[in-house]
Amino acid sequence: MDYDIAIVGGGLVGLALARALAATSHRIVLIEQGPIDVTTPKSIDRPLTLAPSSQYCLNQLGVWPTIEDAVIPIRTIHVSRQYLPIHTLLTASAFQRQALGYVIPAGVLQQVLQHAAHEQANLTVLSSCHIQSIDVKQDHSQLIYQSSKGIQQLRVSLVVAADGSQSTVRTQLRIPVQQYDDQHWAMVGTLQLQRSHRYVAYERFLKHSILALLPYAKQRMGLVWCMTKSQWQKIEALDSTAVLTQLQKSLGYRLGRVLAVEGIQAWPLTAIHAQSCIGPRAVLIGNAAHTLYPVAAQGLNLGLRDVLVLADQLKQWSASADVVPLLNRYQQLRAPDHQQIRRLITSLLRLYGRPFPMQRMIQCGAMILFDQVDYCRQRLGRCAMGLAHLPI
Repeated sequence: MDYDIAIVGGGLVGLALARALAATSHRIVLIEQGPIDVTTPKSIDRPLTLAPSSQYCLNQLGVWPTIEDAVIPIRTIHVSRQYLPIHTLLTASAFQRQALGYVIPAGVLQQVLQHAAHEQANLTVLSSCHIQSIDVKQDHSQLIYQSSKGIQQLRVSLVVAADGSQSTVRTQLRIPVQQYDDQHWAMVGTLQLQRSHRYVAYERFLKHSILALLPYAKQRMGLVWCMTKSQWQKIEALDSTAVLTQLQKSLGYRLGRVLAVEGIQAWPLTAIHAQSCIGPRAVLIGNAAHTLYPVAAQGLNLGLRDVLVLADQLKQWSASADVVPLLNRYQQLRAPDHQQIRRLITSLLRLYGRPFPMQRMIQCGAMILFDQVDYCRQRLGRCAMGLAHLPI
């Protein structure tokens, strides 16, 4: 056998799993279709939200102390609906925590994990390689891939798909998916503000869109705006002054004037859920298993919890042993968390995202409930922070 474990996908989730297995005796190969260059600083400034569950995961990997100075804490989350007179506040003190979450530039976390991979003794990294086929045998899987040296092959006991929404591994193994595409786009950028954010994150539900603001360095906030395709096309056609006007109208003046918006990017949103997160000698994690709408910032955090649970199972597994019990156990352990997060996002979209009869009255009732009833607030907060399925 060439390797015990092949991790396909060198993004944050794939790199995190490799790091989680650094102290094991497993021989691991990480296959990434793009280049991995630890010597080049990453310029990715897109804000990522790390839940307390992700802080716990990154602590377990020994990564958190390296990035701690770069994170911005979220001490309060302010949830509101445009044109409604009430709102919901979630505070860290109500959960006996220092922060409800943290914001970090994506490039900082990527660079730290790539450097750790470069130093890892039991890990081989193959970059700029494309999986061509996966042939599952009785006692191993054979991976055929294209590299700069031509067509190559290797044999592994287990394949871990961490290769994102359009997973090649998932396609090769013919694992069916449920795909939801309701013609929405995500627009991200960075705002410069007149006032300090005071470590408050905002989730604002508009008539046909959802807008999130994440505290960043100084008087800056990360913007994530989910909207219909037609709305994005209208904004794309505006000049910078008109975009600022539209943002100000949607946000109000709680943070004073929006002085500038920088680094605008946008892409179409599609929710994808694999009908099974395991296959023959394979397991799907992160976006390969569940690509979520960016409501309540759950995608990466759910993927890192996948990493934590899978790594725990792999530490107890021998490559010479039957892999089926491990895969079944992993799926059994992760199903409740996956289902709960899907229900959370579906409920938020139904409650705030689309018009329905008596919507305003029901939304007012929901905000009062979560703001005033501690049991409901605790349930919502623990679910959003990823605490319900971890021993923390």
